[in-house]
Amino acid sequence: GVAMSLAADGYIVLPSWLGGFTLQWGYAPNADGGQKTVTLPISYPNTHLVTIPQLGEDKGGTSNDGACAYDLTNSSFKLKSSSTTNGNADCFYISLGY
Repeated sequence: GVAMSLAADGYIVLPSWLGGFTLQWGYAPNADGGQKTVTLPISYPNTHLVTIPQLGEDKGGTSNDGACAYDLTNSSFKLKSSSTTNGNADCFYISLGY
């Protein structure tokens, strides 16, 4: 069957006959200009395919805001986000794997 947690940091795991494809999501506060390691709600048993970060707030002005996810492991990823207006930037993310 399908396993899920519909919490703020949650996941949906499809059955094995559908490849066990997993979608996860969450919130990472204050990932400043340095890197922050984010632990996923559950570990992927095989492969962490991609994580897509999204800035969680508008810092205003004409700042250059951005976020990236890298160094993916089956249980975590590193997140870097920045805002030239205020340095710190909260992020949301979606992650896919199986």
